[in-house]
Amino acid sequence: MPFFESKPSFLLFLSSILVVLAGFVIVFTPLGKSIGFVAPQMNLILILLLIIAVYLITVQVVKNWFIRKYDYE
Repeated sequence: MPFFESKPSFLLFLSSILVVLAGFVIVFTPLGKSIGFVAPQMNLILILLLIIAVYLITVQVVKNWFIRKYDYE
């Protein structure tokens, strides 16, 4: 199945990373303050990173299980 086996292009990957970084960094800039953003506390940032890591690991485990179960490799 091409959907499960394909990888994103480099430009898609790069643009996704840049958008996430811009969204994170803008909170700490004067622009963020001017539009009402408030910098999160460090413990919230760590919790968010933990949630993201658990999500990515879970997605990879489920994807590997799906590929093995339905023999898509």
